[in-house]
Amino acid sequence: MRQTITVGPSLGWSCSQLKLNAAGDVVAFYASDMVNSNRAARRLAQREEARRARRHTGAQGANLGAPPMSPQMFEDGQYLTINSGPDDMNASCRMITRKVAGATPFDYELETVALEDTVHPVELMFEPPHAELAADAAAEAFQVVWEKLTYAFRLPDPAQFPALDEITDEDREKLCHYTTVCRKLAGYSALSFTGAFTVKWTARAGVQEQWMGVEFPPDEQMVALAARFRQLNNERDKLTAFSSASGTIMRLVRDRPDLAPVVKQWREARAALLNRTLSTVVCSMLLPAHAMEYEPPIISYGNLKPSDLFTTFFYADLLHVTDSAADLVEIQSDEGNGVYHLYGFLSSVLALTHLYLGFAVLVEHALGDSG
Repeated sequence: MRQTITVGPSLGWSCSQLKLNAAGDVVAFYASDMVNSNRAARRLAQREEARRARRHTGAQGANLGAPPMSPQMFEDGQYLTINSGPDDMNASCRMITRKVAGATPFDYELETVALEDTVHPVELMFEPPHAELAADAAAEAFQVVWEKLTYAFRLPDPAQFPALDEITDEDREKLCHYTTVCRKLAGYSALSFTGAFTVKWTARAGVQEQWMGVEFPPDEQMVALAARFRQLNNERDKLTAFSSASGTIMRLVRDRPDLAPVVKQWREARAALLNRTLSTVVCSMLLPAHAMEYEPPIISYGNLKPSDLFTTFFYADLLHVTDSAADLVEIQSDEGNGVYHLYGFLSSVLALTHLYLGFAVLVEHALGDSG
């Protein structure tokens, strides 16, 4: 999803630009500290700029320091990281696709696309699992999520998994609980969500505005999605959890060198998506490995951990109200920060939902129920 960003000075944001060489190494770093009223943030930025300068001195296209950004510094195909929120730790990494000069050297308009979205289109290895059960408006969303999952994990076609012999009635019952919940979830309207986290800066005629947001699904759809997803994600739900279903299949194929690695690959992808958002995984694949070391982060949503987001939103709003409510109040004390975290939560729920649907197809074939 492309968007336009108009940047002016003193907007309460910080912004950095990366330039990569053909090998994918960071060869230049530009920073513009636009949090002029925050001395602590300035000091942090100065220390970080000094550290980056030390790291990149002597590299091809030597470090160019940290001058204020201006239009001539941007070229098509370069990268921009937008940092916001408390301590500038929220990050969205974007590819600059077009620049337009403004009225002054420090007012300009940028057209960008989220770096993780530049991988589309990705050729799928199989059709999105259970897309035939999806709501009418969800086909595009299924495709988009599976293109990123394919780029990140190259999961094998679950429909190629063979039927297994000697499955006990107890195991079959547990596995059928899992596939039943997945089939129900596949038809939920919230899975049609395709919104992107957007940021817009304007600074015209002395009027400065900041806006960020996502057009989220209605609250009732969010609550329904959270409740059904939790049945698959929570390891304590022994009859319906992915961990139980995948553990059962793994036990059945542990002596099969042709099948055990397949199940292991699905389990490893799930573990990765509990630790980092799918956008973070894809973005980190597009930038050099050491880009994860920067602080404030330059990788999209690199400060978010989905498993923590699930705890916060499940038990402070969507399912129950517990001690986690205090964490959510703090997150939402700044509107933009609240939107950023809610987007990270929803996108992580959707990514894992599709992974669970894919594994449900594998389970159905293992049971011999694919017909």
